[in-house]
Amino acid sequence: MNTGKIGEWLQVIGSFGVLAGLILVALQIQQNTVLVRAELLSNASDAWINIDASKQSETFASVLAKSIVKPHELTAAEILELDGYLFTYIDQLGRDRELYNLGVFDTPPEALVRGSLSDYFGNEFARAWWAETKWKFNPDITEIIDREMESISVSQDIDYIERIKARLSN
Repeated sequence: MNTGKIGEWLQVIGSFGVLAGLILVALQIQQNTVLVRAELLSNASDAWINIDASKQSETFASVLAKSIVKPHELTAAEILELDGYLFTYIDQLGRDRELYNLGVFDTPPEALVRGSLSDYFGNEFARAWWAETKWKFNPDITEIIDREMESISVSQDIDYIERIKARLSN
């Protein structure tokens, strides 16, 4: 076999090596993409869990209950505490919207808002807070919230509490 043939075979073998390397890199990128997406979804889920967990401290649960039952008796400190809670909720919706826009989430922002808004805005205080605060948020998410809020009763939270109390009385 002459040197030219050996060179050609080495070039073919080298080309297959490069191709195999590119395939390996592509598989690693795909695997990394899956892992990053899973991490982003997990982080978003953790954020929602943390927002919900904040309601479970006795102190904050009292403030939240007062905002539903006696919103006009809230102190300035309690209003500021609720401000942080509601701001975190809206901010999380905005982050989830960005993840949707990046293709990480399959659920559109409208569905995210529709599925959670009633848990936060079924009372007089939250509505007043929203009217004073919504200018701070992305207009896209604000528009979705305003539209979805029309289907939520301002007395929803108090009605919910009263229905539970009635069941307990029976």
